[in-house]
Amino acid sequence: MKAFLLISSLFFFFQTGNAQQKTKIAHINQDSVVKALPEFKIQSRLFEAYTKQIVDQIEKMQSEIQQKMAEFEILKKQNPIEEILVERQREIQIMANNLDRFKNESQTNISIKEQELMQPISQKIQEGINEVAMRNGYHYVLPATIFLFSDSAHDITNLVIEEILQKN
Repeated sequence: MKAFLLISSLFFFFQTGNAQQKTKIAHINQDSVVKALPEFKIQSRLFEAYTKQIVDQIEKMQSEIQQKMAEFEILKKQNPIEEILVERQREIQIMANNLDRFKNESQTNISIKEQELMQPISQKIQEGINEVAMRNGYHYVLPATIFLFSDSAHDITNLVIEEILQKN
């Protein structure tokens, strides 16, 4: 619905504008541009390594909690003093709370890391779009995903990829 409203608004704007100057609109497949860049492959590997470290830590913490719970079950069968059982339960609860906190912090850290790694790529893409649009006289460049139909003659995806790769 948002895409329809955007396209309708743009159409109205273009129709009411200066009739002497024809407005040129291009479209781009940003995912294709991102995937074509060597930096994306490098950043993806860095991101995967970062998330793997976090997943490994979570799995380790879960394993430690499971081990403590198994020890607790064995201890319960030995009819220990009630205070010992309460203390072991408290230790398990603290470990579970620490795990939950770590998971929540990790989600935030993963998002921050992804933005940090993708920001330079996004900036390069924007600069490439700007350069290609200016050079080819486009007034607007929109994501290809918002169109139900678009003329491939106005697809600047490959031009942007070439522009960025030439500057590297």
